[in-house]
Amino acid sequence: MAINQITAFYPVEVHHAKYRSHLTEIPCYRMSPQDKLGAGAFTVLFQNTSEGETNQLPADFLDLARFTNL
Repeated sequence: MAINQITAFYPVEVHHAKYRSHLTEIPCYRMSPQDKLGAGAFTVLFQNTSEGETNQLPADFLDLARFTNL
């Protein structure tokens, strides 16, 4: 399924992001590192525009999840 077929989500431009890709018209951004080993990872921020019931994260989600602080 292509991104343009998912009508409930659309890409959001991140104005303060530095490394916007010139390879596509949707706003996607290169993640670090910018070169050498590991280069080439991209990310896109999507906004859900569908209406209806939303799911909320549990209040203790951040305490239960395993996040790594660099």
